[in-house]
Amino acid sequence: MRGKRPTSDVPGYMIAQVAAGVLAAILVLFMKGDAKISAMAFERGALVPLLAEFLGTFALAFVVLNAAAAKANSNNSFYGLAIGFTVLASAFSLGGYSEGAFNPAVAVGIAAMGLNALGNIWIHLIDELAGGAVAAVTFRFVSPDDVQRAVVSPLIGLSERTKANRPAQIVLSARCSKGSTRVGCWASLPASQRQGLGDES
Repeated sequence: MRGKRPTSDVPGYMIAQVAAGVLAAILVLFMKGDAKISAMAFERGALVPLLAEFLGTFALAFVVLNAAAAKANSNNSFYGLAIGFTVLASAFSLGGYSEGAFNPAVAVGIAAMGLNALGNIWIHLIDELAGGAVAAVTFRFVSPDDVQRAVVSPLIGLSERTKANRPAQIVLSARCSKGSTRVGCWASLPASQRQGLGDES
């Protein structure tokens, strides 16, 4: 929905993630041995866990899009902390209401382990897909490409004509000594380099 991946890739991602969630559940049960597991009961109905899963998934997906996918934050070193602390905060604040899956693969995994009843898995899947979709739409609304380009670097906001003349501007700066006027330096450039720099007189 962000528009960066073809829709034909989606089924493969979904199948791989669900399979990984089931495999992780089987591995945990094997390592734990005869673990005593009881499914969480939503005694107050479905509305509370629905709201908790939606909010947690929205927060996680929105932070991932901004910290790890936005052009304004490309090549940053904090995306791991941002995503990790979002998961931590959501788990502590919302996990008690819904088991804190915030991810369809996790929802399938905890259902396979018995931590969530199969009859309740729809609560997680619907909310997590909805939360991710709303996060993607919100990201595209608040972070359009032209805004992100302006944040990355002032040079990226220059017009194509100005960027094409950056070498001439560099030459101009290099030729200007402390005792020279900018007009003199500009006049010393060849006509091909002066074009597009504007009138310096």
